[in-house]
Amino acid sequence: MSDLGAVVASTVGKIELESVGDDAPEDRIVERLITKALYATFTRRVELEALEPVVEAFEDGFVVETGERTPSKEYVAWMREVPGMSQAVDRLGAYDVTDGAEEPAVVASAVEFLLEGLHLARRINKERIAGGVVYHR
Repeated sequence: MSDLGAVVASTVGKIELESVGDDAPEDRIVERLITKALYATFTRRVELEALEPVVEAFEDGFVVETGERTPSKEYVAWMREVPGMSQAVDRLGAYDVTDGAEEPAVVASAVEFLLEGLHLARRINKERIAGGVVYHR
């Protein structure tokens, strides 16, 4: 079960009052709540202008496939490869640019957060695939 699936399963019974009158399935309601919370957190924690080099990398053809089967070390490689990404991950407290120390799982979480935030800000595109997501421009 994916992390989102676990959150949906544990939250479904807790949103009955919020979903009264809404014809959407409960899991879609939970997903919308999570998306709104993620975007609110992204806009409070990240300066969109600082991610312009990341957006430019996608405009130049960079494509990322994330998901359960993507190893954390891949996210670390993307962080190092994409201009501006390591600084953005550092600002989130998930990487130390000065000494290059990283915890791959923490970096992976931060990179996914930034990618999803850029998608929600309509700066990059997102496509769901079996077992994951593809971010592109």
